[in-house]
Amino acid sequence: MRFLLLFSGSWAQCPDAYLQKKCTDICPGELNDCTSLCSENDSSCTTRCQATWLDCLADCPCNSNCPNGCADCQNPICNEPRTLMILNDAWRDGNYGFTINPGTDELNLAWIDYGGISIEDSCAVNFRGEVWVLGGWFNDRLVAKFQDNAIVSQPVQLSNRYVFGSYGSCAVHNNLIYMCFDAMWHYDDKCMTFDGEMQEEVDGRSIGEHDWSDLIEFQGQLATVGGCDCWVECSGITEFYTDADGWKEGPRHPLSEIYGHAITTDGESIFTIGGDMFPSQRHQIYRLKNNVWENFGRLLQADSSKPVNSAYHLGDVIFTGS
Repeated sequence: MRFLLLFSGSWAQCPDAYLQKKCTDICPGELNDCTSLCSENDSSCTTRCQATWLDCLADCPCNSNCPNGCADCQNPICNEPRTLMILNDAWRDGNYGFTINPGTDELNLAWIDYGGISIEDSCAVNFRGEVWVLGGWFNDRLVAKFQDNAIVSQPVQLSNRYVFGSYGSCAVHNNLIYMCFDAMWHYDDKCMTFDGEMQEEVDGRSIGEHDWSDLIEFQGQLATVGGCDCWVECSGITEFYTDADGWKEGPRHPLSEIYGHAITTDGESIFTIGGDMFPSQRHQIYRLKNNVWENFGRLLQADSSKPVNSAYHLGDVIFTGS
């Protein structure tokens, strides 16, 4: 069994960053649904859809109509239960998972219908208000959604195989899922995009190779730190991606090699948590702020025999584990 680790902090930018991100991820999907109903030459319909999209964004926690997060915010997303669902392929035969209540740290058993689908080494990502599960060791073309406590296979498949998404190498950017750094199929310096139906290869390669790394969206760009190539040569390279500029190198991580770690953000900084290096480094948390890396602290508890490779925000708490 893999263990969860926890640390908390006070994030100055948004007290409900998790719900802000979830809300702003839903809005582009609503824009797509709206514009799909417009006739080809109906510019006024498209304009109305874009206005509705801007209103959707403004109504999200911490945005212009809800500047204090969910405090005094009428957005229905603020009424959703704040629980973290934990799934694991090792629990598939028993059809169970766990939920965590971040307010009470209460851990509860949950019945999950895996449908016999293996999610080993798959990628799970929130996309357009839904949880998508992509690829995996035994289902490298899998496209599924998590719906009503069940993993539901979709009628489409990935056109390109994808493995090792468990290391967080997928993220939503510009209303697309970016699936990157899969050394199994020699994509440890490349990305694919997925729009819910089709995959496309992204032009250009990253400067370093980032298998066994992580991928996040940070201030309108994708960000990754460290990782390895298919020959297990690892680095501490930090890179940022935009559609306009491709991959650009940022400041090097303090560790010359970092891999098997988690990366997360509070909107102002990037954090790396743990990693599969020397046991003494598996507790370490580093922060990149104002383009400078620094040692931010240590996990209070960690299983030094396993790398940390996931991190998830709920309110001002980050749940992290392997």
